[in-house]
Amino acid sequence: MKNNIKKPAFTLIELMMSISILAIIMVAVGIALNASVMNYEANRDISEAVIKANQAISRITADLRCARDVQTTEPNNQCSMHTSDGSDITYSFDSSQRKLYLIKGGTSYVLCDNIGSAVFDREVSGGKVKSVQIILTVTVGTFTQNACAAVVIRKNM
Repeated sequence: MKNNIKKPAFTLIELMMSISILAIIMVAVGIALNASVMNYEANRDISEAVIKANQAISRITADLRCARDVQTTEPNNQCSMHTSDGSDITYSFDSSQRKLYLIKGGTSYVLCDNIGSAVFDREVSGGKVKSVQIILTVTVGTFTQNACAAVVIRKNM
């Protein structure tokens, strides 16, 4: 006597269909993951540039608050001062390199990259700078954000 009982199993077509569906789902997940990684990298670059610009603003404002005097006759993309310890420092923006420099003792240091523009707007009264408004425009790709501060020169009050 022959045993003709069929055992339940998947057919070859059913296996091929399930593999095809799984492949489509995996491609969709891969595309979503890749987009997420690219977005993360772009946001990281933007965040780093904005943080550096804010750190530069903090350094400039600290130096300006304690400066003995600030130069009145220089372009708006540059700010020179004599510090309380007697040294001369200059903050200068180079538009061709999109960098903000700190020049101290004849040596130039890059303070911040990815700067689209830098403005040092001075308020002069009685031949002395009383306050400075600083505007740094951070540009990364198509993203632009301003970092701003206003400083009163304490020695000139």
